[in-house]
Order: sequence, then C-alpha cells, then structure tokens
Amino acid sequence: MSHKSQLSIRFFLRAAKSGNSIKHYVFCRLTHKGQRKEISMGCHLDPAEWDKKMNRPRGSSEKIYQLEEDILHLTYKIRQYKRECQDHSMPYDLDELMEKLFPQSKGPNGLLAYYQNHNDKVKELIGKDFTYATWKRHNTVVNHLQEFIKQEKGKTEIALRLVDRKFIEGFQHYLKVEVGIAHNTTTHYMKMVKKVIKLALRDDLITKDPFEGVKLTLKKVVKEHLNEKELKAIINKEFTIPRLDQVKDAFVFACFTGLAYTDIKHLQRNRVEEVEEGIWVIYKGREKTDELSTIPLMKTAKAILDKYEDHPVVCKKGVVMPTVSNQKTNAYLKEIADVCGIQKNLTFHVARRTFATTVAALNGIPIEHIAKMMGHADVKMTLQYAKLDYRTILPQLDKVGDRFSEE
Repeated sequence: MSHKSQLSIRFFLRAAKSGNSIKHYVFCRLTHKGQRKEISMGCHLDPAEWDKKMNRPRGSSEKIYQLEEDILHLTYKIRQYKRECQDHSMPYDLDELMEKLFPQSKGPNGLLAYYQNHNDKVKELIGKDFTYATWKRHNTVVNHLQEFIKQEKGKTEIALRLVDRKFIEGFQHYLKVEVGIAHNTTTHYMKMVKKVIKLALRDDLITKDPFEGVKLTLKKVVKEHLNEKELKAIINKEFTIPRLDQVKDAFVFACFTGLAYTDIKHLQRNRVEEVEEGIWVIYKGREKTDELSTIPLMKTAKAILDKYEDHPVVCKKGVVMPTVSNQKTNAYLKEIADVCGIQKNLTFHVARRTFATTVAALNGIPIEHIAKMMGHADVKMTLQYAKLDYRTILPQLDKVGDRFSEE
C-alpha cells in the first residue's frame, strides 16, 4: 500500500481573532484523506516576516531562528511517524500522530491544567465577579473531566489540541450515563466547559471549536412552588426540635422576602433598616448577581428576625438568623414537608418561587416590582419564578367586567 501524498504538511499564517491585522499566528496544518489537524506554533509574526511562496519565516531575529528550529523539529517528528507507518505497512492516523506529537501535555497546554488555572482566577474574584458556588461548580467539572480522561484515555491529562467534538460528546455521554447526572445539570456543566474552551480558542491554544455542532439544550421541568394552603401549613406548624424550627423559620423568611439561601446566610443585620416608623426594609446586593434588592419586610418576616435578635450566633456574627449548611437545610426540609403533609419536593429554592408566585404575583404586586425585590436585572428571569395564571389577572378582569355591566 502506497503512502505517497497521503499525509501533507503545511505551515501558514492566520490573523488573530481580535481582528488585529498586524498580529498573525503561525500554524501547522496536517491533512490526510479529507481530515485536518492544526497545530499552533505558539508564535506570532508580522506578515512581512513570512515568505508566502516558501511558507516559511524570513528574517534574522532570534524569534525567527527559534521558530525555524521549532518547525524543523516538528517536521522531523512527523516524517519519523510517516516512516514508521511505511515500515510496518500501517495507514496514517491523524489522532495517533497527534498523540505522538503531544503524548501528555504539561503546563497551560493541557486541558485540566488550563481549566485549573481558570478556576484559580475565579477563586481570586469570589465576592467581586463570581460567587463561591460558581467556583465550586467549576471544580466539580474539573474532577469529572479528570475521571473521564483517566477512564477514556488511561492518562492523567490531555492536550488542549486533542480536545475535539468526539471528546466533548464523549464527556457529555459520560456525565449522563456513567456518573448518572440529570440532563439539565449535565447541560450546565457542559456550558461551563464551553466557556473555558472559548478562552483557549481566544488564546490560540485550540484552532477549531470542538463545540461546533454540539447542541446544549435544557429540558423544561416543572418548577414547584407552594400554594397558600401549603405555606400556611408550614407557618402554623410548631416544632420542638431546634434544628427543624430554625430551618422552618429560614424557609418562611425566604418565602416572604424572595431571598436565596446564600443571601440569607450572609445577610447582616445592618442591612435591615427602619425607613419610617414601623416600616423595615432590606437593602441587599444578591450574592449571585450583585443586583441590588430592595425588600420591604412583611410582618411575618420581621417577626422571624425579632425572634432571633438575641441568638448567640446572631450576636457574634451580626447576621439576621442562624443557619446550617445548604445540604442539611434541604434534608431537614424533607422532614418538614412530611410532617406538614406536603407531597412536593421541598427544597430551599422552592421558597424563592413561592415568594414570586403565591406571596407576590397572586396578590397583585407588579412583575417589575417583584423583579426588583428578587434582584433580577431582567423581568424575563422573574417570569421563570412567578407562575402567572388566571388568578393573577382575575381581580383586574372583574373590574373591567363590572365597568361594562353597569347600566
């Protein structure tokens, strides 16, 4: 079997993605039977430093000499692979060739190393541009990637250049089937990977987007909230066990303020102000978005704050109430739901949706005001929380009906 002309090597310049016409990067393109792999040489040149006819750099600078040496070294390794295939009468395989060229990428050119570097930067920006929860989720993704690479490749790392669509779709399948992660959570994880890959594309560590053609869609799920009867059942239920009583109070407080678990956990008492006699307001930037929430305190919520005013944790930390971890909170909420005869999957986030729908929207509070209280910059996000049905507009429709029925 002849191997002649089946594997071509070509070096070329490519303009930077930023659109800067002066800055061009040097690439090597390998082509075989319609397949193509591109390798960044990690060097940028002025177009005047490139010989278009010879497809080689020209000049006498130290940078040019180093690039010529790198090109010669890479060309030698590719030709060595071609000779090995010819000697053993084996067909060329671009994936195999790339593995030989980059057997185990170290430093910033490895996927895990690059992703971890990204996570380290995110950690430094916690409380500024990111939340702790976001950083933790990115770390979870890295751990899953590490296990996938180990299982699929038998290695501890993979070069960014080797991350292609096959790898991406394989990781997506691994999360769903091997790890057993739900579709929407898998999609969220894949979108996080996609964000990091786009950074690698920007840095010219990857030449082709491996997510091209990969669809990342979310399935519509029923997001539950408590109706008025269910909410009253929890409010009126008395618990003698302190841990359940505290979690119940935190949940009810969220139902009447729209605050998320992390917002309540870190809410300081100095963020609660009496703006007029008997009128208390929370001024709080959301942990997730830093969007300012202005929340008037209803009597039920204010009574809960008063209950914990002298609690040791409140006095020591200056927070509004004692809390346990989010995981324990959701576990205790399952107990509370059972005791109260609620058949829904009760998690702390249900409180936020209950506020938007049962407490606010169904009592005539305009969606724009609900968005402001929930810290949403866009009412489109609020509409995902507030389930608007006929009860929302029934009072207004009754008024219109009365006007037209008057004689």
